[in-house]
Amino acid sequence: GSQYSGTDAVELLVNGFDQYDTIDLSVFGSDLATTIADGNVEVKNGNDELVATLIFDSAVAGSIDDQLIGIAATGQ
Repeated sequence: GSQYSGTDAVELLVNGFDQYDTIDLSVFGSDLATTIADGNVEVKNGNDELVATLIFDSAVAGSIDDQLIGIAATGQ
């Protein structure tokens, strides 16, 4: 598949996300990491560049990395 190579961060509105859902972010790369900011999830690549922001209809309280495909494993 193609790789996202843009410079502007993509904003994705996510409705009705729960513990049974997953989101495939691998189009943005394979070295992704997340941070939670204001209830949204910011996705950065290995160069610490913001590539996407996941905006949820209800604030995310904790890490959802295990539900995001393409997020680099963090010491597991």
